[in-house]
Amino acid sequence: MQKRLRHTNNSKNVMTSQEELFVSGWSIIDEEVTRLHNKSWAFQKRGKQVVADLYNEAANYHTYLFYYALFLRNKLDRDGLIKNGCTSTMLNEETKIECVEKNLPCLSSNFNTDYVTVWKQLIEVFGIVRQTVGCETNCCVGIGDMIIGGEDDCNTFIVGPCQEETDNTVEVGEYEDCAFDDGHAVADEGICNTTLNCK
Repeated sequence: MQKRLRHTNNSKNVMTSQEELFVSGWSIIDEEVTRLHNKSWAFQKRGKQVVADLYNEAANYHTYLFYYALFLRNKLDRDGLIKNGCTSTMLNEETKIECVEKNLPCLSSNFNTDYVTVWKQLIEVFGIVRQTVGCETNCCVGIGDMIIGGEDDCNTFIVGPCQEETDNTVEVGEYEDCAFDDGHAVADEGICNTTLNCK
């Protein structure tokens, strides 16, 4: 009596939307990161470690931008704001995004690679809107899903006073204010004169 041969299920896996986003974002930096790594390797083989390290650092900045944009996308998605055109102000307050963007031309000049265009492509793919026009608000923003008798967030169910009125908290952490930004978003001293402080 013969037994049937069994085999694994060979159906193709379908990517999730998060995986598709990752692949789309990575495809933006993939070619340039590979080029910079190849240049680095060529200099390493010739014993030119200092130049090789600069090419590796240049490639790393592309990777940092990719993961930064992915982090912002996931944050907006988690907060239910991915389709909100007016996230620019909130992003700048919480993540210092404008400081990063202001440093990109200087980084591009220092490392001879185009971070500005890459960043624009990344935020487009990840759906991060940088609109500021028409997004100003003077009201105390409450919980948007609990609107009581109004068409906007100015007439909302608010527990306690507005955040701006009572925001006297002092943030503490492992880094001094903006030490991370200054250390990672600005090139080595002397190479590019910039006075950005990210505060």
